[in-house]
Amino acid sequence: MKTAYGWIRAMLLVAGLVLSAVATAHDVPEEDVSKQGWAGSVNLGASLSTGTSDLYALNGGAALKRSWTDDSLGFTLKGLYGQSDGDVTANNQSLAGLYRHDFTGRWYAYLNSEVGRDTIQFIDWRYLMNGGPGFRVWDGGDKHHLDLEAGIGYRHTVFRNDPTTDDADIRAALIYGDWFGKVLETLLSLEYLLPANRTYDYLIRARAVISVPMTGTISFRTAFDLEYDNLPAEGASGLNTVTAIGLEYSF
Repeated sequence: MKTAYGWIRAMLLVAGLVLSAVATAHDVPEEDVSKQGWAGSVNLGASLSTGTSDLYALNGGAALKRSWTDDSLGFTLKGLYGQSDGDVTANNQSLAGLYRHDFTGRWYAYLNSEVGRDTIQFIDWRYLMNGGPGFRVWDGGDKHHLDLEAGIGYRHTVFRNDPTTDDADIRAALIYGDWFGKVLETLLSLEYLLPANRTYDYLIRARAVISVPMTGTISFRTAFDLEYDNLPAEGASGLNTVTAIGLEYSF
């Protein structure tokens, strides 16, 4: 239990640092304006090690987004597979969709859904859907922003051995993006899902992405994902992290 509270405090500390950064944020360049139409990206990374232990890992993903004046619709796909000395050490994939409608320059409504699986965590598949209001605290376009979101949702998890669970979630989230002098792009998201019907089975997810442009369309990309499940499947770890490094092509 102390470990769980420790991670909650860590998430709150990160959120506080983000808010402090916003207080001293730089001016947004005029050319960074959200564009209407289609945009997307594809990323791929790999690692290989031989010697005392032989291991390799492959990671990849894709994103596609369509923007209108007051609406946007996006999809993201990501996956990871790895082996160490012949044993599978990572095998997870997910597909997510997000719809957003802007009411004013600050307030908006969102609806997101996600389906995924993680064989190492004994999750045959998990489905989430959440929706609610959002508020843009700091607005400087798609690459300069701080959003706070709240909402309600539904989570359905099918475990390999444990009973299937259905949860009515209360959701809180923070999404922060920044672009430093066109040489470094960052994106940080924190999400807390608290089941109203089973408050002890909460889920904390965090994601940090750092991209360094190499050309106009290709970037060197590092992504860090953290997920803490307070009630994981029997035999699975409650805390899981993934660091993925590779190249990203944007269009």
